[in-house]
Amino acid sequence: MDHTNEQAVISEALRFVGRTPVLVATLAEQLAARGLLDFLGSDDEVDRVRAVGDLLDLSDQLWTTIDGALTVRRDLRIDATVFTHRVSAEEIARDAVVYTPDLVAIDQDLDFTSRLALLDGRGTLELVFNDTDTDTDTDTDTDETEGERGDGTALFELGAFVGPAGWLAEFSPGDLVAFTRRGALIEVAPAGAHVADGAPEAARLRERYDAIAEGAAEAVEIDIVVLDALIHDVDLWATPTRPIGDVLGDAGLDFDRGFIGPSDRPWEMPDASTRLLRLMLATEFGFSVCCHDAFDIAVDAFDTFDHPTMAEGIDWQAVGKALVHSDVARALVALASPVEGRPAARVADFATRLASRDQHSRAAGAFITALVLDESGEAETAAAVLEAAVEADPRFGPAAEEHARVLADQGELDRAIDVRQRLGFARDPELEYLLSLRAPRRATAGRNDPCPCGSGKKFKRCCLDKPASMATTTRASWLQHKLVGFAYDRRHRPVVVELCEHAARSQADPATTAEVAREVFDTGIAATWLLFDGGLAERFLEKRGVLLPPIEREMLTDWVTRPASMFEILTCDWGVALTLCDSRSGDAYVVHDVRASKEHQPGESVLAHIGLVDGHFEFIGIPMTIEARHREDTEDLVASEPDAFDMADWFAGITAPGPTP
Repeated sequence: MDHTNEQAVISEALRFVGRTPVLVATLAEQLAARGLLDFLGSDDEVDRVRAVGDLLDLSDQLWTTIDGALTVRRDLRIDATVFTHRVSAEEIARDAVVYTPDLVAIDQDLDFTSRLALLDGRGTLELVFNDTDTDTDTDTDTDETEGERGDGTALFELGAFVGPAGWLAEFSPGDLVAFTRRGALIEVAPAGAHVADGAPEAARLRERYDAIAEGAAEAVEIDIVVLDALIHDVDLWATPTRPIGDVLGDAGLDFDRGFIGPSDRPWEMPDASTRLLRLMLATEFGFSVCCHDAFDIAVDAFDTFDHPTMAEGIDWQAVGKALVHSDVARALVALASPVEGRPAARVADFATRLASRDQHSRAAGAFITALVLDESGEAETAAAVLEAAVEADPRFGPAAEEHARVLADQGELDRAIDVRQRLGFARDPELEYLLSLRAPRRATAGRNDPCPCGSGKKFKRCCLDKPASMATTTRASWLQHKLVGFAYDRRHRPVVVELCEHAARSQADPATTAEVAREVFDTGIAATWLLFDGGLAERFLEKRGVLLPPIEREMLTDWVTRPASMFEILTCDWGVALTLCDSRSGDAYVVHDVRASKEHQPGESVLAHIGLVDGHFEFIGIPMTIEARHREDTEDLVASEPDAFDMADWFAGITAPGPTP
């Protein structure tokens, strides 16, 4: 299916669909009348409705019910909804309110990187998961253990909205608080005296649970049921109503750690470790309701695949469709190996079975295979398999993004740009960066003149349309960009976060600590430490170096051999280079850096990594200016052959408030 056709269908759907749910069949009829479904080549109404449903799932701005019958605009449906929650002493003390189950729907039009701004302008609410180690210095009068609710569930395990200090100070333990969406803002206020009993909400929740569970007594995620109820009835949660957790009891439903099931029959909870990992992955990959559903299909199939006698019953076509939805395939690979203990070969076997099926399944199978191969260090083979995934389904966004990354690693700038442009993102910082690397093409001869390259052909038939060659310094900058992307990808994210927090740990004020940690992340200093002091650059060279053009591989081979040093600046050739002296060895280096040569003065000291670029030295990573009072400590640091966390300790020391001890 052409990407242009997809965008046209989704754009029209966004114009046609509002706050009131619309039948997908009615939408399909509307689209067909405008000729927007002609590309399907089918007049069958069922085919059209199914195709439109598939396309709606691609949009993050639309919700579709689990049965695929209704769709609605996410932002318009959530706007003006009111959800209540009874705050505890623990929550007030920790400036956080538990997300699940009472507030689970209030941010579902946003991705998981977004924050809700408080209506009173005091700050924002951030959704945090699994933060059971968060400390509080405030004693409470509750019987709850530190970091746990009364039911034994960790306060942050199922998510909590964390806000600025004192944002809950006006409330007392046991107060019923109303949370109201106002466009991009959230209003937090007392629920008041007139709180609805929630009878309509209870009836609709039970109806949607029964429909989703298809009459079985099984665990269903609470957010899926609440959101399906919201789509079916626009009058729900329009005014302050008893908390969802209370209303569930009226519906004959029990809540248990993110799932609900019938009160009158036993139902089994998913395995705890798998359940928690699923929740964390869903948060990390920004899953919406339809993504959760697709993820469940994929995980259930993978679990069934472990039992050969049951594997024959797998609907591979449905599994393939689920795996090409959003980032479900990547999440499955992340889930499959580390916690479940399944070897990579088992994941590869599953992918092989997929790859022998229909278009979606072939694409998903090839993509999963490529991810497993890449993780195993077989980057070249992974690149070839990845290309097959994109050929099988060009609309498969995650595979196309990964393909563009591989092309970039290989130095294929124009091809990487072409792939990212076809993704059609409204804003794509990576694409903007790649476009900035293109050197302007200058006409060095007339179109009909002999080509300057000496081929004897006319310029228009030889080099006129060829991309301009990339300067070596630009290529070095691109290589560093690739390295930073590798350091900050999801596989290394936990250590990145830990390193940034480590570097900011000396800050007494929590607000300042967060600010410093964010600065360490945003400036790229943490990436520099991890890459060149923590060994990640060597790992990149080992795992992905085979993909790099020879000139980049040669540069990186040199860079990883050069540890951090403290240099004194001897001279500055403004706008060209600096002459540096290594404080330990006394060796002098001329370092080409236009910006640094303008910003520094002779006599200053810098802590930096340098490396060869086309026969001359350049700064590699982020150099740091060292104040005179910290030079001795920095010399001691360099002499100790520091790792990444040693660098973070040193940084925490020199940025600590107050005088240096």
